[in-house]
Formats: sequence, structure tokens, C-alpha cells
Amino acid sequence: MSGPTGRSALFGRWLPEWRPWPGEALTLVVSRPAAIEGPTLTLKASRLTADIGQRATDSTLVLALESSQGGQHRCRRTGASSKC
Repeated sequence: MSGPTGRSALFGRWLPEWRPWPGEALTLVVSRPAAIEGPTLTLKASRLTADIGQRATDSTLVLALESSQGGQHRCRRTGASSKC
């Protein structure tokens, strides 16, 4: 590829950009990888904070999940106090 290069901003990040010269072309072949067996939901990060008061404790759990399948995913709380 001999066209000029530049940089463009996307979502606050600078990314390389290629602009072909007149008469140049670029052909891309894109394919979907084959599916493999295994979990479709991955926990990437979690953060638990607790605000402890004299009569009550407020807890907040923030999860960062990544899914290889679209759609809705349910999150269920279990344990001694599993009321929502």
C-alpha cells in the first residue's frame, strides 16, 4: 500500500487511517471464526463497595461482563439474603 497515511480520532482515540491514491484499490476478505464449545459469558471485572451505617449497610456490586452471544443475560443473586 503506497497511499498516504493519516490519523483520525474515534471515541477520543487516535487511529491509523489509510487513503488510497487514485486508481489504487484494497480488497478485504472477512470471515467469521468457527464457534468453539465453552462458556459464552466472561466476568472481566467486579467491584463491591459497602456504605456501613449505624442501622443499615448499603452494598453496591458493579460487574463488567463480556458475552460471545447477543441477547439478554440474567444475573441471579444467591445466598442467605437473596431477596432483590
